[in-house]
Amino acid sequence: VNKAEGVFLWVSLALKTVEQGVLAEDRMEDLEKKIDFLPNEVKALFQVIFDSIEKTSHPIDFRRAMTFLAIVLETLKGPFIFRESPLLRLSFLDDFNYGANFAATIPTPPSTDDIEKRLKWGQKRLNSSCRGFLSVVSRQDKARGLFRRDSVVLTHRSLVEFLEKPDVQANIEKCTRGFDFHGFA
Repeated sequence: VNKAEGVFLWVSLALKTVEQGVLAEDRMEDLEKKIDFLPNEVKALFQVIFDSIEKTSHPIDFRRAMTFLAIVLETLKGPFIFRESPLLRLSFLDDFNYGANFAATIPTPPSTDDIEKRLKWGQKRLNSSCRGFLSVVSRQDKARGLFRRDSVVLTHRSLVEFLEKPDVQANIEKCTRGFDFHGFA
């Protein structure tokens, strides 16, 4: 816990490491070594997480993660009122990648149950792809409605700086080359 330095993301990564070790029936000494191996500094932790996404993800999942990150970063550059990425919109990323006209096949209006299922599914995709870089923030504000209730944000404020590093940007740009950001908006 001392290594966390107040960063929830570090604790989350440490717990995932312990969980994987327990499932693999690691010895207690090995679990302790794995935790000790995790970097103390936030920037180094970000690099470890990013490298794990790149090295252990299927290329489709890596592209999805980079696209999610690019969309959220792009959203942050917009006017203040539009600086949130609705989870519901991001949940359609795979559909959009398979055909920009996917919306024509969605029953209208969708039921509340369909939207709730879509939001849960979208959050699972986001969590599994981005490994803690992005979080979902829910606001129980009736004025926002179900469509804009859940927003996707960067988990830590210093992630912007990390994600704008030239080597990280090169990976993001390579994976999102040809993606129609304006069409997806």
